[in-house]
Amino acid sequence: MQGKSMESGKGEHTQLKGNILVVDDNPDNLSVLEQILTADGYKVRTASNGEIALKALKARQPDLIFLDIIMPGMDGFEVCRRLKGDPSTTGIPVLFISALSETKDKLMAFESGGVDYVTKPFAEQEVLARVRTHLGLAAPQRELLRANRELNREIKARKAAEDKYRVISDQCVEKKLEEQLLQAQKMESIGLLAGGVAHDFNNILTAISGYGQILRDNIAADNVLLRECIAQLLKASERAAELTRGLLAFSRKQVINPQPVHIDLLIFNTGKLIQRIIGEDIEFCTEFSDKKLFVQADAGQIELVLMNLAANARDAMPRGGRLSISTNQVMIHKGYEVLHGLAAPGEYALITVSDSGSGIDKESMGRLFEPFYTTKEVGKGTGLGLSIVYGIIKQHNGSVMVCSEAGLGTTFNIYLPLIDRYNADVESEKPPTIAGGTETILVADDELIVGEYLRSLLENAGYRVMVAVDGEEALAMFEEHDDISLVLSDLVMPKMNGVELFTAIRKRKPAMKVIFVSGYSADSIKKMGISEDHVDFIAKPFENSLVLLKIREALDYE
Repeated sequence: MQGKSMESGKGEHTQLKGNILVVDDNPDNLSVLEQILTADGYKVRTASNGEIALKALKARQPDLIFLDIIMPGMDGFEVCRRLKGDPSTTGIPVLFISALSETKDKLMAFESGGVDYVTKPFAEQEVLARVRTHLGLAAPQRELLRANRELNREIKARKAAEDKYRVISDQCVEKKLEEQLLQAQKMESIGLLAGGVAHDFNNILTAISGYGQILRDNIAADNVLLRECIAQLLKASERAAELTRGLLAFSRKQVINPQPVHIDLLIFNTGKLIQRIIGEDIEFCTEFSDKKLFVQADAGQIELVLMNLAANARDAMPRGGRLSISTNQVMIHKGYEVLHGLAAPGEYALITVSDSGSGIDKESMGRLFEPFYTTKEVGKGTGLGLSIVYGIIKQHNGSVMVCSEAGLGTTFNIYLPLIDRYNADVESEKPPTIAGGTETILVADDELIVGEYLRSLLENAGYRVMVAVDGEEALAMFEEHDDISLVLSDLVMPKMNGVELFTAIRKRKPAMKVIFVSGYSADSIKKMGISEDHVDFIAKPFENSLVLLKIREALDYE
């Protein structure tokens, strides 16, 4: 039956009839093919060159194309390549027709995308058989393309319906997102305000602490009362400095200052503050490792972590309970670091903070460290405490894990990388003897009280000092005096800031020594485009000995 259909004449296979485009620059060839195909029931269109053929395809796409090779302008190979490069026409079968019969021509036809090659002159039955075969082969592909188009239309319709439903059903979600956005904007504004207040407060503290240190160093040893008063003044200024560091941490303008820290000693010293935070109705206990655990950390930031966890525990125990902090040394073996949220295996200090509070439900566990996420009542808490804990510990190359169940309390496990044992007795170290000098130092600071304090400090150390109240005045002084050996400059000043002053000075004297001082962090220098590798930086408020040491080191450095 199949064989009969392949050899049958006109009038059969009407189910496979379709539209055919014949492209040939020879009118006789067009006429012959048109007669053969029309007589067998096909609808035929013709084109005399490639350009006309491509335009005809835009109007209506055929089911099959007969394509001559040699034509004026654009040859058949190029036409076929363009058809196959267009997603809308790539599925149309192309049969090449040509008097060329060499193998290389046929290969080029197939390489350009043709499915068959018919040589001239045409044999009617051969032409019709090839047409039936390729239309039959292309039919499933056409059906697949049709089904794909239908599917795409259905997907678009469903997506439109889902979008419409989402607009209606997500009104509550959008309202919640608006509230979160307002909260985020509020916290950002508070952060900017906190950073500005901390910067200005640091300038005041620099003068208070600096003059206090000068008094301490110049008061007679037998004046016990005055020395005690000055000691209390310096302690108060240091506590105020810790407060400003906390504000800068909150506003993300504080960079960590890692130093070797005895973790047990840090927890012990923070204990009294933690007891004030949690109140008298919560029992507080500590259990320390029998080994000395030293980590490379910013002590103030780790204290902030402990205080945040203590505050969190207090809120989970409104009727009292128990808070414990313990330390231990653990080895995280290779392959297990990922399970603990760590970047590398090795020895770690483990700080465990446990409470007997209300615990955390499963839903909240998944969002515990998200900024602004809180289970507290509206107006209570910022939702930042645990996210700050997470960020600080991660910045110290550690991790924080939490275990909790509703009603069974909560345990936070903090892992910090251990460093080689710090053999020096940190508490009993004596400060090095700081040498003064006779060089000329230019001080630039828009806070007059800070500038005058630095003048007193440096002149007492033997230096010759000039003080400018802004960058422009400092640059003018620098240009007038050739004997300036070092510039001590604030970062933020009117008219010309510290970085602009630094750039101008280095253009005139590339080797000039410059030290920046600021109530902001060293990160401010980076944001202003200066690498920390090129200059020294001292954060306000500072110890007098640190200023003198930094200046002497800079002057002596070759």
